[in-house]
Amino acid sequence: INKGEVPQILIENDHKGIVTKEEYETVQIMLSCKPKNEKNEVTEFRGKIICSKCGDVFYRQVKPKQDITWTCKNRIISKDYCDMDIVKEDLIKELFVKMWNKLSNNYDEILIPMVESLYTIKEHNGENQVIKECNNKIDELIKQSNTLNQLMQKRCIDSAFYIQQKNLTEQKIIELNIEKVRYIEKSQMNYEIRETEKLIDLIKNSPKTMNTYNKDLFKKVVDKIL
Repeated sequence: INKGEVPQILIENDHKGIVTKEEYETVQIMLSCKPKNEKNEVTEFRGKIICSKCGDVFYRQVKPKQDITWTCKNRIISKDYCDMDIVKEDLIKELFVKMWNKLSNNYDEILIPMVESLYTIKEHNGENQVIKECNNKIDELIKQSNTLNQLMQKRCIDSAFYIQQKNLTEQKIIELNIEKVRYIEKSQMNYEIRETEKLIDLIKNSPKTMNTYNKDLFKKVVDKIL
């Protein structure tokens, strides 16, 4: 090992490195965007801002003496990957206040008709077909159960057969009811109705006008920003 006994010579680009210069610079850019204290990165916007051009998430960027901004992850790496604009955090807050005030003062003209339309669509579209099929099967099983009762009363069947068939019929009815309830819970239309009604209730129980940005309200109202 040469510890200074003889002159040392630096020869640049003498051999190919394990990591290319471009890869190294990209990693340094990514590391510069990563917060030193993870607690500083836990904001109400984290994971909610989605790039409408490439579909990736936005990262928060905090730089000395500059506005806090949010940038698409691919844009941070290179504009060649994504040329989506950088967004100031203050602008996001400002737009949320405007959106909230508009909804809060006009929810009876915007959200209530929306819920009514969703209920109307729900009544007429194919989403109810599964429920109708379950109901038809249940009705048919009830008829079969009634027929079994009549046959038993007339002593056309023995008690062992009656009990066996009766139990099978009742079990099928229970399974169909469970299937129906699960479908209703998972139904996209029902989900949209529930979420819209929750938003209406939230508006009714919140200040009509928002003068300054409300972090807690944002977390309750906004799921994603595209």
